[in-house]
Amino acid sequence: MATISWAASMLFKLTGEHHYAELAAEYIKYTLDCQRTEPLQDKNQTKGFFYRDKTRQSIVHYIHQSRDQIFMQAVTLLCETQANHKDYNRWMKSIQLYGDYLKELMQYTAPYGMLSSGVYNVNEHQDSIGFYRLHLFPPKNAKELYIEQVKKGYPLDNEHYLKRFPAWFSIFNGNTAIHLSSGKAAAICGDFLKDEELLQIAREQLYWTVGKNPFGQSLIYGEGHNYPQMDSFSSGEIMGEMPVGIRSLENEDIPYWPQTNNACYKEVWVTSAGKWISLVTELLK
Repeated sequence: MATISWAASMLFKLTGEHHYAELAAEYIKYTLDCQRTEPLQDKNQTKGFFYRDKTRQSIVHYIHQSRDQIFMQAVTLLCETQANHKDYNRWMKSIQLYGDYLKELMQYTAPYGMLSSGVYNVNEHQDSIGFYRLHLFPPKNAKELYIEQVKKGYPLDNEHYLKRFPAWFSIFNGNTAIHLSSGKAAAICGDFLKDEELLQIAREQLYWTVGKNPFGQSLIYGEGHNYPQMDSFSSGEIMGEMPVGIRSLENEDIPYWPQTNNACYKEVWVTSAGKWISLVTELLK
């Protein structure tokens, strides 16, 4: 729904045809109905994240690729193109809520600046359709592993935990695309709200990638210092290559980046480079 709204706003901006503006405003309603506006029962009163649908069984997460920026892309463009709309204040509130949520995530990875994966509900595995769409090629004990991994995170209340890294079970692990997408969301919010703290959060995702991480390694081959060998199947090392990214080990929620050169986490991936360029572009506006 957010993607439809964003695309419609882009078409309205390009053509000036109000039919697209109406579509953009209509389709975002579903998305905003999926945003958590009431606080959890934790010390920070956490809120602002999005659920996958209006049943609110599952919170939006990504485990490999990520489109975490699409919510803020859609809502900020609505504000920019329809400033006199009757729902403008609701759109603004959504941006502010999400920006505050991103700020709260930073405390869980300090003194490093990597954005955490986010809030998880320990019962999300009960949403069997959403769960198995998200987790490709899961093992038979995926639900048990999910519960164990979530509970390795930081407890917020009886059901919710904050995880630094996603819950993942298959070969699809490594979080470069994930935290860079969240960084783009921070940059979008920061630019719109003129909020320097959010813009700095966005920059921190770039810093993590080029060496401000627990391993002191740049993840861009040829950039910075101490960059590792990467898994390029056919072409050897390529200047500027980027891997899928740092992962967690087994069911833990701490960064893991061994010297072993293997897929999927050290596999050279154009998606990581694309997310990097996309975030840099946002910060250069």
